[in-house]
Amino acid sequence: MSALTTRRNGREGSTGSAAAQLARRARAFLDQHATERVTLEALAASVGASPSHLQRTFKRVVGLSPAEYARMKRHQQFKSAMRNGKTVSEATYEAGFGSSSRAYENAAGALGMTPATYRKGGDGMEIRYAVTPSPIGRILVAWTDRGLCSVRIGDSQAAVVASLRSEFPNARFKAASEVSPFAAAMLEHVTGDRPEIELPLDIRATAFQLRVWRALKQIPYGET
Repeated sequence: MSALTTRRNGREGSTGSAAAQLARRARAFLDQHATERVTLEALAASVGASPSHLQRTFKRVVGLSPAEYARMKRHQQFKSAMRNGKTVSEATYEAGFGSSSRAYENAAGALGMTPATYRKGGDGMEIRYAVTPSPIGRILVAWTDRGLCSVRIGDSQAAVVASLRSEFPNARFKAASEVSPFAAAMLEHVTGDRPEIELPLDIRATAFQLRVWRALKQIPYGET
């Protein structure tokens, strides 16, 4: 079994449970409507569950609320479009953002840089990163002066660093010399609130990034 298989309490998650099946159906619906604004009520109706039950179940199984998952998919589409050469305006439209200003507002917490800088491969940015071992593999966390820009999960340090460099080919990179606050925040979430189903690595990493970002917000300034 892969070292990256999601586990809970030392055992593989209950991938065939009713809760996992419900979360899968909801996730599939959100994937199909990634560029649309899907309300919790509409999502619940599509899978035959009450909004409150779906909200609780989805959050427990996936590790994100349905709204957080939908925003994550929109950001993934936004980033993918820019990496494929689309302008910020074109990427904004493709991802379903209401306006460029909304994309810029959301980018602060999701990109660690402006969308224009991201589109240029991180040109002019210094990206610091740290890699730590964990029960699910090597975890890399990377940040700029503007904030967290990436969390990656992989089998080796070389793999996660290479993946980071490929996304930001024009940035400058610096391995962090002191990583304990970041490592502590990451490992807390690796061993704590984990999804019950095995998710694609990009989804797991982004979900993980959101939780790490929240944890890092609690670290006093100057300790990172």
